[in-house]
Amino acid sequence: MRLFSLSSETNRPCYVLKFKDTNMMLDCGLDLNTLLHFMPVFNVQSKASNAIGTRLLQGNKTGTSGAVPCNIKDCNGTPLFDSEPMVSLPETDAVDLSGLDAIIISNYLSMLALPFITEETGFRGTIYATDPTVQTGRHLMEELIAYLGAANEHHPSLMLLDDNISGVPAELLSALSTNHRWRRIYTQANVNSCLSKVHTVAYNEKNSIYGLLSIMAISSGYCIGSCNWIIDSDHERVTYIAGSSTLTTHPRPMEHTSLKRADVMIITNLTRTPMQNPDSMIREFCMAAAATLKRGGNVLLPCLPCGITFDMFECLANHLKTCGFSHIPMYFISERAEASLAYSNIYAEWLTSSKTSSVYLPEPPFHHAELIKSGWLKAYPNICGEFNNSYRTPCVIFGGHPTLRCGDITHLMTLYCKEKQNTVIFTDADVNYIDALAPYQPVYMKVVHCPIDTRLSFAQANKLIRDLKPKHLVVPEEYTFPPTLQPGRTDLVIDPHQSNMVKHKGLDEMHLPLRRSYVTADMDPQLAAEMRPFEIKLGIAVVQMATQLKNHNNSYSMEPLGSDVPRIKRRKLQKPILYGHINISEFTKRLEEYGIMDAKVDDLGGGNTIIDLPNEGSLIRIEDDSIHIVCDAEAVRVKIRDATLQSLQRIEAARLSDR
Repeated sequence: MRLFSLSSETNRPCYVLKFKDTNMMLDCGLDLNTLLHFMPVFNVQSKASNAIGTRLLQGNKTGTSGAVPCNIKDCNGTPLFDSEPMVSLPETDAVDLSGLDAIIISNYLSMLALPFITEETGFRGTIYATDPTVQTGRHLMEELIAYLGAANEHHPSLMLLDDNISGVPAELLSALSTNHRWRRIYTQANVNSCLSKVHTVAYNEKNSIYGLLSIMAISSGYCIGSCNWIIDSDHERVTYIAGSSTLTTHPRPMEHTSLKRADVMIITNLTRTPMQNPDSMIREFCMAAAATLKRGGNVLLPCLPCGITFDMFECLANHLKTCGFSHIPMYFISERAEASLAYSNIYAEWLTSSKTSSVYLPEPPFHHAELIKSGWLKAYPNICGEFNNSYRTPCVIFGGHPTLRCGDITHLMTLYCKEKQNTVIFTDADVNYIDALAPYQPVYMKVVHCPIDTRLSFAQANKLIRDLKPKHLVVPEEYTFPPTLQPGRTDLVIDPHQSNMVKHKGLDEMHLPLRRSYVTADMDPQLAAEMRPFEIKLGIAVVQMATQLKNHNNSYSMEPLGSDVPRIKRRKLQKPILYGHINISEFTKRLEEYGIMDAKVDDLGGGNTIIDLPNEGSLIRIEDDSIHIVCDAEAVRVKIRDATLQSLQRIEAARLSDR
């Protein structure tokens, strides 16, 4: 078994597993942190947006040798590309992706690079994911197209640079070390073609991969439709755990019983904030929002239109109601806001039992449905049009991209960042909030960083591994070292002593110690009818059989040999099989029955015995697994042979069909 890691980001995993003649990709995450190296995208240019940053280098459109073929701006000491934004793919050159048989997806954040893989590599396989994952992933892809696709029309193209280009700041040269993986965002046509290759699955539904492997998705508890995967052959099991949570939020709880008996467990996408508790971060987020509203300020919450955002609506509404701020409007601004909210209410079977039961009352499973019905929460695709008619301050605004590089959050930041009474709250654990703020500096509004990350902590992951007891464990190497700021916190690592651990760096190839040892085969009824089992001990029977082993479409069958088997091979197959241990005293008695009366026994220990027959000039050496007879007289040799055969047990020869 071989495993290739194609991503250096543990929170956006991508693996290729080669096992039993199949090639399978495990997740396909898109690294959006490359957006942090670019200037914000403003769909509508304004005086405020044009004032951001000062020109550091002017691009040369002709591409003259030695010139910088892109624009770079300086934002208070932070250089940023002023060109169309790029996103970063997994490594696509390490493996021939056209040979992939299947791609399995664990959650919507781990599928955003799919259109690049399916539309640019010659992919001809099938994608497996749950329906909520596919629909939410579609919303996020379409939102990225709406935000970044328009940027292609207003910004110059970034001509990817070499490290030796003079004049490019060192910070950007470092980022450009991976520029071979940078791409413009895909198109709507790419997304539609990609998702047409998806086969949606339900939890605990088994699907066959060409008869060689079966895959099954089980709930991971992280978000609606998120799952861990069990990959089974007839006699081996591989489990893939990525983006899981044991906390009680809105998704169906994590299922872990089915993950037992794994020969190999791959675990990744653990929490990015091991020193923060999600519950305390939720409280801090609510308190910061309430404190801002109390002083008359506005609250900006850059977030994705899915996932933990649904819980944030409910928690914040309850807290504001307690504080007497139920009159303060909340806005949800996203190109896919209405679709995301609507879909969340129709996936009752993918939610916790408490939310599922609400559907049968009937009540909406999520509290945000009541908030929208009452008018407290209002959803808009952008800040133009209808939003302007209902907009009033102070307010709370959810939406935009967490990187602050695209979406209407870019306009709102230029509007609010210079006023001290306002607050921006970062809750996304995968985004460096300091880098996100760089283009808007100096920022006078209050900045609150309370990352809400419900993924498995190291303590939870270690407990899970102890309970599941995999034979081999595959983890990213960074999970085996404490955080840089807390080098003494050895509790914030995966315990290396509880399983056979295989560590890997960002882009590694691993040879896993799992080799095919058995296959399952169907037996022909005629062959089964001819079998004559022989019981060798209580509850254990054996049979000697001769059969043809056939393989058709990766399915094995055992059939009778038939009459076309060569005569020499038939004679070999019709010999009985001897087994057992010789009882020395009974063996000497049988020799006496054949007239050999002078046996002298010498026990050497360890199951080894020498029997000397001086009158016959013969010697018998009996070992634990063999018998050696030295004899010159043919008549004596036959007597010793017959006595030996009578002292051993035998399994009858295989029966051969006459057909």
